[in-house]
Amino acid sequence: MSASGTPPLNYQWLKDGQPILPAETSSTLRVRPVTPASAGAYSCKVTNAAPGFAESTPAVLTVVPSVNTTALTKVWEILPGSRAYMTEGDTQRGVDYNPANGHVYLATRTPAAAIQVLDGPTGEEVTSLNMTGVTGGTFPLMFTGVGTDNVIWACNLSSTADGSGFKIYQWPDEGVDTVPAVPYDGNPVGSRIGDSMDLRGGGATTEIVCGARNTNQFVVFTVNDLGFLVAHPIAVTDAANGAFGLGVAFGQGNTVWGKNGGAGLTLASYDLLTGTGTVLATFPTSVVPGAGGAIAVDNTNGLLAAIHTGDSDNVRLYNLPVPLPDPVPATLDLLDQEFYMTDNLNANGTGALSFGGDKLFALNTNNGLVCYTVVKPPPAAAPPVITDVTQTGTNVVFKLRGTVGKIYNIEKSAQLDPIATWLPDGTVTQVAVEETVTRAIPAGTPRLYWRAREQ
Repeated sequence: MSASGTPPLNYQWLKDGQPILPAETSSTLRVRPVTPASAGAYSCKVTNAAPGFAESTPAVLTVVPSVNTTALTKVWEILPGSRAYMTEGDTQRGVDYNPANGHVYLATRTPAAAIQVLDGPTGEEVTSLNMTGVTGGTFPLMFTGVGTDNVIWACNLSSTADGSGFKIYQWPDEGVDTVPAVPYDGNPVGSRIGDSMDLRGGGATTEIVCGARNTNQFVVFTVNDLGFLVAHPIAVTDAANGAFGLGVAFGQGNTVWGKNGGAGLTLASYDLLTGTGTVLATFPTSVVPGAGGAIAVDNTNGLLAAIHTGDSDNVRLYNLPVPLPDPVPATLDLLDQEFYMTDNLNANGTGALSFGGDKLFALNTNNGLVCYTVVKPPPAAAPPVITDVTQTGTNVVFKLRGTVGKIYNIEKSAQLDPIATWLPDGTVTQVAVEETVTRAIPAGTPRLYWRAREQ
C-alpha cells in the first residue's frame, strides 16, 4: 500500500470490510499461511490526525488449493506453543505410531530431551519415557520409532567430522522406571548421521534405517543374537550426496526411499552383504517439492506422504503404485494436500510422518503435530472394452471386458462418426470380468457398430 499525507500515517488492513485481527497496521500485508479461508476482498484504510480516512479499492484474493479431497481429514492438532514440549522452535523432530496400543511417540528436546506418549485417537497426554542415560551427540535425541513387538527405539544426532557419539536407544516398554538400553554406540559412516530414521518389523526381525546427511549413504541396522544392533552401511554410488539425509523410509523388500531439502525423491535398492545400493528411480522437485525432507511410506496401501515447508506449509499425500511397475512411472499422483494452521519458518525443512491403521501423523518442526484419517480413493473403473467380435449367422457375438458389478448399456449404430446416431440394444450386468454378448443383426444391414457405456 502506498499513501501520502501529513505524517504520521496509520494503516489498518481489512478483509471483507472487517479489520484483520490481530491488528495489521503496516503498509504491507502478508497473508500467511494461505488457506481456502484466506479468500476474500482485501483493502486498507489510512488515517492521520485529520478527520476522515482514505480507503483503497478492494483487491480480491481467490484461493484454489492444488488438491482438496477427503483422502486426508484432520482429527486433531497440537499447535506450537500449546504445550511445553511443542514449541515454535526446532526441537521436535521425530514421531511414530503404535497401532497395537494406539499410542503416538513424540521426540522433543524442549524443555529437555523426552519422548512424550500421546493417545492416538485424541492427542491427549498419556505418559513420558524414562530418559536416564540419554546423553551425548550433537543433539541427545532426534527420532523415534516403535516395532511390532511394542519395543520403542530412538536415535540421537552426531554431526562431528567423524560422526562419533551416534547412539540408538531402546525401551522394552513405557514404564516410568524402564531405563533405556543402548544397543548401538558408534558410527558406521564417519560423517553426520541421525537426521532421518525409519523402522520396520519387531523382535529379531527389527530393522532400522538412518540416512547420512553429507554422503550418498544410508545405514540399515539389524539385530544380532545378543540383542545388539549390527550396522550395514550402504553406499549408493549413483545417488546424490544427502539423498537420504532429511527423510528416509523403507520401501518394499530391500528398497529405501530418500529425501533431502531442495531435492526430489530417490528410490534405491540395496544389498546388505555387499554394502551397495542402486538408484531405481528419482522424482524431481516438480513432482515432490524440494522444500522439506520428511517422508513416510505405507507399503500396504500404496501411499507416500511428504511435508512441504515452503510458504503455506502443508502435508501432501501421493498414490504409490505397489508393487512399482517396471519401468517406474515418471510422476506420482497427488491425492490430497492439507495446510497447517501456522506457517512458522522451518529453515531446516525437518519433521516426521507416520502411517498407522487408518491414520497419518504429521510433525512439522516449528508448526506442530496433526493427526489425519486416511481414506485412499478407489481407483477409477477401467472403461468397458469390446473384443473378439465374430458374426454367426444373423447374430454378432463379442466379448465385453469391464468392472464386475457394473451395468453397461449396449448401443448400436450404422455409422461411426461424431454425428452418428446410437440406438439402445439392451444392457449387460458384468458378473465376471469378461462376459460373452450376443446381439441380433437386423436383416438388410450392410454395416453395424456396437459400443458399451456404463449405466
